[in-house]
Amino acid sequence: MVHDTKPSEVPEDGPDSEGDEPGETEEQREEIHSRRIDGPDSFLNDPTELTDGVYILEECTINPHLRELKAAQNPQWFKRGHEFHTPINTYLLTGEDEALLFDTSSPNVRDAITTGVRAVLEKEDVELSYIVLSHDEAAHVGNAYPISREAAMIHPDYQENADDVYELQQELHATLIARKPSRVAPEFHYFDDAKLVDPGYTIDLGGRTLEFIEPVWQDGAPTLWMYDHKDKGLYCVDSYGFPHCSGDCTKWADELEFRVSQDQMMEYNGRAFRYIPNCNPWKIIDQHNHLHDSYDIDYIFPAHGQPIREEIDRYRGLMDSMVERIARDGSLGTEYVSAEELTDISF
Repeated sequence: MVHDTKPSEVPEDGPDSEGDEPGETEEQREEIHSRRIDGPDSFLNDPTELTDGVYILEECTINPHLRELKAAQNPQWFKRGHEFHTPINTYLLTGEDEALLFDTSSPNVRDAITTGVRAVLEKEDVELSYIVLSHDEAAHVGNAYPISREAAMIHPDYQENADDVYELQQELHATLIARKPSRVAPEFHYFDDAKLVDPGYTIDLGGRTLEFIEPVWQDGAPTLWMYDHKDKGLYCVDSYGFPHCSGDCTKWADELEFRVSQDQMMEYNGRAFRYIPNCNPWKIIDQHNHLHDSYDIDYIFPAHGQPIREEIDRYRGLMDSMVERIARDGSLGTEYVSAEELTDISF
């Protein structure tokens, strides 16, 4: 693994009679509680090839508060004695000629993500031509410029002793792709430097055609989804997400010990899409069904959950029923602290 911050080791046995994880010292418990103030640790897993030419760089954010909450509730999917991870996924897609990066992870793992992207580009021997800014949150696009500069430095035309290195980097860096300029925070000024595209716009990487599509679940006005016509893969940003336990990082959803349930998906989606109770749920479901009717989907690549390659229709149904549930019962609480809320976004 490539770590910016190494997660603490936690025993995997069951709880003792007092409810603490066995083997935890008082010092370890104090360290866990201190993270509630300092924010969760984050680390980046090694780049993993999911399909031919498609890599996941999964940042895992450790949230001790939800770990303790789930230990008390004891749902089937939560493994006692393990850390509670909320992933932040970046996807690197390569073609015969070029590569595209979908999102950039959070600044918590800036050094690791630039190193990981560079390693894949060198392995595949392709240039990083595009970086997609799915929407304006630091957890998704906080490393756009560092990665773009890194890509320029391994471009065949890059010269370390050039008269104007900065100008050469500007010339060779990857093209930023976005839907709209950011209106959320001035820190995201690089949205103004991006090539703005509408749903239906396509990019050919050489044997891999990517189409940008209308999102079903929006996380802000600039939200942009993507469909890979080669692999029939859907890149759906914040939807279809769910947390996992330590030891399950970079796995496919079907490789997890327990089958993903609606409750597990609610742990993320029920907090991320708190606007659903204010909407007509049937319009959301109709739009979701239209998406699946319009595209042949073999893979689902969420930003905050494990990639999905089996039971696509079942996960489709889980998302629809989750919308009904949130509309009826309301969203979940806000005790979950998202990585973007805790990330230093001063670039």
